Amino acid sequence: MQPKISIPNGGVIVRASLLLLASLITSNAQPHYTIDATLTPETRQITGTNRFTFVNLGATPTNACLVFAYPNHLTDDDPSLTDDIYPRIFPDRPNRGAMRIASAHADLRPCRVTPVTHPDFKPGVLVSIEFPADIPPGAKTDIIVTFDVTIPQRYGTFGAHDGSITLNGGWYPSLPNRHKDTAEWDLHAQPPASTFDIRLHIATEGHLFLNNRHWRTPGTGSDGQTTLDADKVTLLFRPSLHTASHTLPPVNIRYLTSKTRTDTATRLFKALVPAVNQIRQRSPGIETNDILLVETPLRRDLAIPANGIILISDRFDQVFAYGRDYHLAPVVEAVYAVLLKTARTLCNDRSGIWETEALAWTEAKRFWETYSQREKSARTYLRPFSFIPEVDRWLNAPRFPFVGPFFGDFYERDPLNEDFARFNRITAHGRITAEKLRDLLGDSVWTNSVSTALQTGTPLQPLAETAYGQTLDTFIAQWTDPYPCVNYTLVSWHQTREAHDRWRSEITLKRSGQAIHEPVTVEICPLTGPTYRTQWNGNGETGVAVIETPVHTRRLRIDPDRRLQETTRANHQYPAGFKILLDNLRLRIDLNGRDHELSVGGALIIGNNYHNRYHFAGFTVQEQDGIELRHVHAFGRPFDTIDFSHEVMWGLLYSDLDDDFLDASSTRENDSGRVAALKLGYELRTTQPGRNRLDGWTWTTELEAGDTVAGGDFRYWKAQAWQAGVVPLRRDRHLLALHAKLGTSDRQSTPVQLIYDIGGFDGVRGINRGLILGNHQWLARAEYRFILWNDLNNLHAITTAWLRRIQLATYVDAGNVGDTTSELFASHNTYGSVGAGVRLHVDALGAFPGIIRFDIARQINIGRATEDRSPMFYIGIGQSF
Repeated sequence: MQPKISIPNGGVIVRASLLLLASLITSNAQPHYTIDATLTPETRQITGTNRFTFVNLGATPTNACLVFAYPNHLTDDDPSLTDDIYPRIFPDRPNRGAMRIASAHADLRPCRVTPVTHPDFKPGVLVSIEFPADIPPGAKTDIIVTFDVTIPQRYGTFGAHDGSITLNGGWYPSLPNRHKDTAEWDLHAQPPASTFDIRLHIATEGHLFLNNRHWRTPGTGSDGQTTLDADKVTLLFRPSLHTASHTLPPVNIRYLTSKTRTDTATRLFKALVPAVNQIRQRSPGIETNDILLVETPLRRDLAIPANGIILISDRFDQVFAYGRDYHLAPVVEAVYAVLLKTARTLCNDRSGIWETEALAWTEAKRFWETYSQREKSARTYLRPFSFIPEVDRWLNAPRFPFVGPFFGDFYERDPLNEDFARFNRITAHGRITAEKLRDLLGDSVWTNSVSTALQTGTPLQPLAETAYGQTLDTFIAQWTDPYPCVNYTLVSWHQTREAHDRWRSEITLKRSGQAIHEPVTVEICPLTGPTYRTQWNGNGETGVAVIETPVHTRRLRIDPDRRLQETTRANHQYPAGFKILLDNLRLRIDLNGRDHELSVGGALIIGNNYHNRYHFAGFTVQEQDGIELRHVHAFGRPFDTIDFSHEVMWGLLYSDLDDDFLDASSTRENDSGRVAALKLGYELRTTQPGRNRLDGWTWTTELEAGDTVAGGDFRYWKAQAWQAGVVPLRRDRHLLALHAKLGTSDRQSTPVQLIYDIGGFDGVRGINRGLILGNHQWLARAEYRFILWNDLNNLHAITTAWLRRIQLATYVDAGNVGDTTSELFASHNTYGSVGAGVRLHVDALGAFPGIIRFDIARQINIGRATEDRSPMFYIGIGQSF
């Protein structure tokens, strides 16, 4: 039998329902769930039944209803699981959540359960329960669903880690929302307001939470039995917790943590007490007096509001002392979101979720600026150090955890879309809508609208519309959808002299990408003196911003406060301007005494355009001292605003050869003189470059040609190609890293210092440099890397660096050099080595990930070996390749 289900954007669409009939029934159609289940933390399993009533709101009979099986949404093959995100999701090997609906009965008669294919949902998320008989319009049927859940081993809001269980809704089969005026399922709406009768059994000793209800387990009978009125049920289990509390009538704040130290709780209460007092004064409708914060293994968020409870990261406060105030901001925001949700009935309305979040964000920002006495984000304090490449990346394309609180960014995204309230629709957080309305209305008008909404309980949107003078439905809708991909560019800037020594500026801007409406601020100023601002309202693809100034202006900037989210900011100022990054500061010390290197250089970037970089460097290495100039053009798929999938390079090399390069036992002679060479190169990446790549490959080719025309003493050429990549055996936990290289050079005239060397950091480790050389080279290296200890939270050095994981590595290197191809590929000429090492993964200052590497290598005789086969030691930053 074909199920008669109305599914927007996929499925079978039945005839339009009668609006009057639907409206009469809707008020009695609030879902009520009776759940009887057993939680077994040791096996990460939930088994039980869920009983609910289905009401046919349509105008025609139906023989099926839909339910969400949310755990099936949590897969381990999501393309958004990049190298940066993956370690913040999985503590161990990748695994997925699962919900199986074993059986279903309608009025005690068995039903057929089938998954529904829908383009917007992963397989198994949407399930159809087909009734044995049609349900007439307005009729209802009692449904009992038997289900079991496998809880994935994950950090975050739905998973198990180290004996703890965190399930922020969705651990039971649930009905999708439905349109108020029709019978159609609203599959992309937030969960409907519901009531719950829950009996949860658990035999393991610990602490159980259902929303803000708390039990010690095991108990007698049902360990958790309660009635709740909410849109979802948050289930938490913790093996052990220590409680820190602070009571300031009428507010009681409790912080439940696995730590015995009290300094974190003290700092937390010091901020939360005035924060709660402020929001209660500004919003008299808040009646909740208990605030419950529970420590949770969060790695991408510092705090998340749940129903009557705040989930706070176990890495809260693990940051250098100056940054701790920044960690407080998202906690205050989460507390405000919980308090305001209980005070405002609009939170259950489809549009209410963004309003509650917008109010919480705005008020938390207001409180934090007063409490910390910092009106500026960390970006302001870091900008003077932007010549350091890593700082420049933090400012332009940050990838470190908890970046939002430091920079005050409101564009934080959830690429995996894990939130149960949002998983069925990629919905932006309310903070984005709040800041876009602030830009549209102006700061004072927006602040007044927020104050009125808090004081009176009036919905925020009508207040904003009254102030703006027209409806904002379309404007708000675009900011509750996924953030659009757009770019803004300066088309022209014309200044004309008006009467009374006034200057009129007309600035033409263009938006490319999706059609949206957002205000764009433009700032102009003379070479010295005050700045002047105007705004384009953002209507249309092209617009003109006009401003009069008392002086002739010389400089222009688009979006000076970084209110826009773009894929590039390359054409945002005039004149283009430039910056220099100290991107080449390399000190390498060979503890064996033969492979030292010092290189200092930078990159010139014009107009914030990372597609074109002009590099310069001075270096001194064992074989030569000199300078190198390069132009790199990046193109292809953008990984962010800085890194791209393709690069082409050309450059010039000038150096003086070191006539003391060769090892004393070498049979060759040192060359002396000057090198002047042209270099060409190309690189292809499949993944974003990073210090701890977990997957993907890089292919590089390079050609170098020297000549006497430019002042050199040698005419030669050399070419090389290499690739490096990582193959996940059990991703993140067990990795196989591979590196291969082929090189050739002009046998007759290439200086001995520039031909290929089999030893050193970048060759067969365990062999000194300057000992074995040749005009041709092949090299193959393999490393097996595995995590020995993971998720270390408490090891730190004077709060400046936190040790997060210890990784071990074993490796084998093999290769050869020769002056002829027959020498090169003769098996009896192959050199080899084996080694082991340790990589310490640390968070510098508690925020910025890095790797410290220690290696030891020793030669093995797989065809040929040097006389000195003693172990050699290496120290480095980052992975070896």
